[in-house]
Amino acid sequence: MPRVPPRAERRLAFHGRCGDCGVVTGALHHPGCDVDGRLLEDSEDDLEDDLEDDLDVDLDVDRALRELLCDAPVDRSPFPLESVVPPLRLRHQPWIQRLTTVAGASGVDDLSVLAVAALGPHRGPDGTLHLRRPDVVAAVHRARFLLEDHAVAPTAHLPAAVAHVIRLEAEVGGLGDRADPLDALLEPLHAHFGVGPGVTDHLCQCFAPHDPWLPADHRLLPLRCGWTVHARIPDPFDRAPAEAALRRFTESAGAPPADEDRSVGLDLLGLVYGPHRIGRLWAFGDDARPGRYDALYLSDEGTAHVARPDRRCSGGYRWAPVPHEATALSRLADRGRFPVAVA
Repeated sequence: MPRVPPRAERRLAFHGRCGDCGVVTGALHHPGCDVDGRLLEDSEDDLEDDLEDDLDVDLDVDRALRELLCDAPVDRSPFPLESVVPPLRLRHQPWIQRLTTVAGASGVDDLSVLAVAALGPHRGPDGTLHLRRPDVVAAVHRARFLLEDHAVAPTAHLPAAVAHVIRLEAEVGGLGDRADPLDALLEPLHAHFGVGPGVTDHLCQCFAPHDPWLPADHRLLPLRCGWTVHARIPDPFDRAPAEAALRRFTESAGAPPADEDRSVGLDLLGLVYGPHRIGRLWAFGDDARPGRYDALYLSDEGTAHVARPDRRCSGGYRWAPVPHEATALSRLADRGRFPVAVA
């Protein structure tokens, strides 16, 4: 279609330019401009006819594609891992060569190359890994996503490859100064991915970086406000006050009594010391999922507390009492768990 100089749309110009494509008044509009005179001269009937013609063509193409796919089935078998590794070897060649010096005769295999690529976002400008404990779990998932993006079948040996690369990086000095110790980095792989010897009675703290100032008889607990606190592990013979606080809370909140179908209660995760006016707080929650921020903090009187961000306080948060925490109780009820007993 030949280009038509602007005529009637001059009144739509803005400071001597077209309001849509910005061309100077009197020049030809840019392709696709809505103010172009050609589009304004078309009637609505012509536009509807053009849309119907385009729809018929699309339906014909779709029908032809369906017939083609039905007659010739597509091979949907996964691609081999060897099709993904060569470009990754080329992209991460300096780090792979450095690891080859301590990898032994086997060198760096294909799964280890994939692990090197998954750990790449945590590598600093100096080439060292600034790796923290939660980053290890993210690296395992990132490696799985790489396989899925390239249509490669997943493998169960991927976490072991990530652990192998982390050990090699520790031997060649590839862990930065801000990285967690090697034992802390391998903790999520041993506890949750079955790498190495089995772990019994694991106290999960994989959601938080390693804290060198954590006392021996304490654990890390996440708060809903984003902070992580040190919680003392209660002695098995010192759980009577916790049971009494939980019983007072359930009575005041109107929780239904426990039955055989819902005999599983909340686990006692730890003991947190708040301000002097609040005293100690007993932390309850699901011990299998301590990083989901669903802990319930109760005082000795059975009053629920929640941590709220507050810059006026030294720790950056404050404990606020919530006498009737119906929201937390409803979450527990939806999960089939009622705070009726200490497991």
